Formats: sequence, C-alpha cells, structure tokens
Amino acid sequence: MGARRMAAVDAQFYWMSAKVPSDEFLLYAFDGEPADLVRALDAVRRRADACSELRLRVADGCSLTYPQWVPTTVTPEQVVHHELADRGWHACLAAVAGLYAGQLDLRRLPWRLHVFTPVLGIPGVDGPGVVAVLQAPHALADGIRGAALAAWLFGRSAPVPGVHPPAPGPFAWRGRPGGMEPSPAGPRYAGGAAGTGSRHAATALHQHAP
Repeated sequence: MGARRMAAVDAQFYWMSAKVPSDEFLLYAFDGEPADLVRALDAVRRRADACSELRLRVADGCSLTYPQWVPTTVTPEQVVHHELADRGWHACLAAVAGLYAGQLDLRRLPWRLHVFTPVLGIPGVDGPGVVAVLQAPHALADGIRGAALAAWLFGRSAPVPGVHPPAPGPFAWRGRPGGMEPSPAGPRYAGGAAGTGSRHAATALHQHAP
C-alpha cells in the first residue's frame, strides 16, 4: 500500500491537535491474566503488523498540501506494559487518566496500546485481570474505528475499515484568524464501543470541549 492523501476531515483534526489535544483512549478490562505476559504482548504486536490500517503514520512535509497516510512498521513501544504501585481498579483508572498528558505525534507514533496487569477489583472480576487501553489520535480513528482496531488487536477476525477516503471539496486550511485556544476542560469518560473476549468494561477517554 502506497501513500494516500488524508481526507479533509482527518486533516482538520490533525492540524487542530496542535492546539486542542484529540487523542482518544478506549479502555477494555478482561478477566484473568496471561501466563506469559511477554509472549502475549508479542502476539499483539504481530496482530498489529498483520493489519495495514495499524501500519500507518502521517507524512506532512508541505504546508500547501494535505498530509498523507504512509506505510510504516509497528515498533515495540506501541504495545507497552505499565507497572502499577497500587494494583487496585481505581488506581488503574487514575493511571489511565494520567495518560492524557502524553499525546501522540501521528508522524512518529500513530497509536499505542497500554497494558496494565495484574489489576485487582475490576467490576465483575473475582481475581486479577488485565486492563488494555488503546490510545489513538482522532485523525486516525473515531470511537467506532478505534473499537475495530482494538478488536483486531485482541484477536477478532473482522477486517478493519480504512481511513476516510479523500473527497472532492474545498481545501481545508491549517488555521483561522486568531488561532485556536485549547479547551480548559480536562478529559472525561464516555460510554465506549464494543470489544471482544471476556470484556467487563469498555470506556473512551477523550477531551471534552464545552
């Protein structure tokens, strides 16, 4: 797959993210924990490498044209395990909220899967469990497409829909007079989309603009 011009709507989200953070965080909680965590994380990376929609990044070399989606490779830092000093459910949620400060640069790291395990006290889970959080900028995936990307990583065979195809229309400018100010509101939780497996929670964490 070669380079593809970014659709106007995605280009606007990408340009606006320099002022208004747009990363979405889709949270999934699973019953149990892997017997071999390293092997499990490697399996997720191989799943990502097998999906062309997870092997994209942005090339943005000219201010007079739209950015492009270009092929890239999946790197080890895109699937990371976090050690929790407090392994409780509420401490895990606090750690997830803290991820908001580390917005991704689509030119370098288009998505990241954060894995927390073991986590204790997950609603509906008696013993230790796994919390997996897919972080993706809005230009790459909205909630529905993000859920499809996560489902693929977790083993679902359904194909992932492609990024928005370019459509004819007026050129979207990179800015507007006076610029844009970041929203003062912090991240909020919203009902999430469906995932796969023994899932007990699916939540999107995103920026709320009042």
